[in-house]
Amino acid sequence: MTTLSGERVLQALRRALEGLVVVRLADPVIKPADLYCGVVVFAIDGLSVAFYIDCGDLDYCEFAEDEAGQRGEFDSWYDRGEEPVAMLDQSDQNRLMNILVAAVGST
Repeated sequence: MTTLSGERVLQALRRALEGLVVVRLADPVIKPADLYCGVVVFAIDGLSVAFYIDCGDLDYCEFAEDEAGQRGEFDSWYDRGEEPVAMLDQSDQNRLMNILVAAVGST
């Protein structure tokens, strides 16, 4: 199986930041309080993207998978220097977290 690159996930995150794609919560049972700590999965630009949230802050992308089953994970991205959240500047990370919070609040 081909690995989903961190660059592909970053592209989806940038499209979300630009308002070009809708960010949806993958599990409608999640509530805003669940965004304090743990892994939460969102649908973004044809990908399922799991973020690790730590104390209410966006920490890193745990994994992502596309519709064809290609998957990428934190460890391999980190080793190659292409973890998607780390490739965003702090301002964009904060903006993305606000988008994720809004997606949870809209369910």
